[in-house]
Amino acid sequence: MWAEFKDKTGDINSPENYIQGSLQSEKPDRQQIGAYWEENHPNWMEVPNDYIPPAPPKDIEVVRAEKIAELNNACAKAIIGGFYSNALGEKHRYDSDIVDQINFMQAYDLAKVTGKPVPYRIWNTDDVTKDFYPHTSQQFEVAYQDGAIMKAEPLTRCANKKIAVAKATTVEEVLAITWDSKE
Repeated sequence: MWAEFKDKTGDINSPENYIQGSLQSEKPDRQQIGAYWEENHPNWMEVPNDYIPPAPPKDIEVVRAEKIAELNNACAKAIIGGFYSNALGEKHRYDSDIVDQINFMQAYDLAKVTGKPVPYRIWNTDDVTKDFYPHTSQQFEVAYQDGAIMKAEPLTRCANKKIAVAKATTVEEVLAITWDSKE
């Protein structure tokens, strides 16, 4: 196998050194490529048969967009992962995917309008099974606040990470930003 590099003495695995698309099964023939090409592209060299050319370097804007999508997914996962509340006097976990949030708000509104407790399905204190528990509007309010506090943390973290991504000046800096990294 043969490939062309910007510098024959450079790293053949460097995307910056490898001439993208130059890999060939046989050495380029002077008659095939012409004397001009050979004189202006002298850095052809033999590489192992199992040589895999390096991927071209990514544009920082592409990497930023991919990182933003990654951070948005991590944020959404944190938000829909549920939250704990002591609204009923004991610690219970409340589900928080989008349907759960809608159902919660409807039950909360119903309790406020009727002034009567409304049954709402949450996890038992064993965190293994679920049952319906009656909630007054005040208990819904406490659970709502606990959910809002839980939701604020990932939203704030995501916003701060996006700012760090926007300020990053290299692909490496962008890639170093993760959901769990400290910026």
